[in-house]
Amino acid sequence: MSYPIATAPIGLYVHVPFCLQKCDYCSFYSRSGRLQEIPAFISALQQEIDGAMRRYGPLPVDTLYLGGGTPSLLDTASLALLLKGLRRSFALAETSEITLEVNPYTVDGDKAAAWLDMGINRVSVGVQALREEDLVFLGRLHSADQALASLDCLQQSGFTRLNADLLFGIPGQSVHHFREGLERLIQTGADHVSVYGLSIEENTPLSDRHRMGLFHKINDEVYEALFLTAHAFLEGAGFSHYEISNFAKPGGESRHNLNCWTGHDFLGFGPAAHSKIGTRRFANPSDLSAYLKNPFDRSFDTPLTEEQVRLERLMLGLRCREGVDRADVRRPDHLEILYKRHLVAFSGERLRLTPSGMLLMDEIVLYLEGEKCSTSK
Repeated sequence: MSYPIATAPIGLYVHVPFCLQKCDYCSFYSRSGRLQEIPAFISALQQEIDGAMRRYGPLPVDTLYLGGGTPSLLDTASLALLLKGLRRSFALAETSEITLEVNPYTVDGDKAAAWLDMGINRVSVGVQALREEDLVFLGRLHSADQALASLDCLQQSGFTRLNADLLFGIPGQSVHHFREGLERLIQTGADHVSVYGLSIEENTPLSDRHRMGLFHKINDEVYEALFLTAHAFLEGAGFSHYEISNFAKPGGESRHNLNCWTGHDFLGFGPAAHSKIGTRRFANPSDLSAYLKNPFDRSFDTPLTEEQVRLERLMLGLRCREGVDRADVRRPDHLEILYKRHLVAFSGERLRLTPSGMLLMDEIVLYLEGEKCSTSK
């Protein structure tokens, strides 16, 4: 089998599937407990990483993202071994952005100092909410105070690039409560905030509770108000709304995610990890046990057609502040009505979504592809 040539430098992603307890809303692949399998997991990862190096060569790398799951559950020795293997197989630049996702309850001063010594230079903290009842609803294992303390600990340890994840659309959440949380969050000095709308995913405890009628989803008007509150408040506090869910101070943007959204190549390692090399897309099965037996198995491995590449470019580009070229739109005659409804804006030949348009991105993409939807009413 021949493999496509990667466009260097590339990004690397490592999926660490371990959690102490899976959160009720989470649909990302992870397994509770099983921490005793971490040594076998690191060994399997190294096999997969070495195989990628043999296939593609020691490619230059400018971003590395350690996600999960809860990567900060890895003991420092295991994490150091993983990073050593990645540096042995790939040419990580001195200026590479290396991000570690952490859960607040896993952070302490000794760990933070060790992470910094390993070369990790950006940390993403899963805050999710700063109201205790919201954290209980979500099934989180930390308190609001612990979340804020973890950000402070990371800063005191020397980290200057910090992201905080925050959820909106939690039942019972008001605009007032949400804004209060945003105010507390930016006081921590984090240079990046990711704001995600809570969705009820199938096969999660949250979807089971919803099906049983134990709570009702927040209505569309409040959901929209919460999102627009985040936009107005964070932009007013000096953050740029550079992607649908992401806000950053100048220079604080996630380089790894930006590269993915703008079509750069990346390799993923670990169960459920996805990769993009040229027009080829491939992924590992979402099965830790299977991965430990054979880290080279794939759940799919397929090239995209030219038309699929165009559609992917449209969908990813519309997520970002810079938007897309009008040439990527199949039905440019549909743009006028979107503009009149204040859902899109133009800059020369570039098209981008407004904050209101961001809430309807999926429908807008369908409409621009020629499908009928509510945006055309």
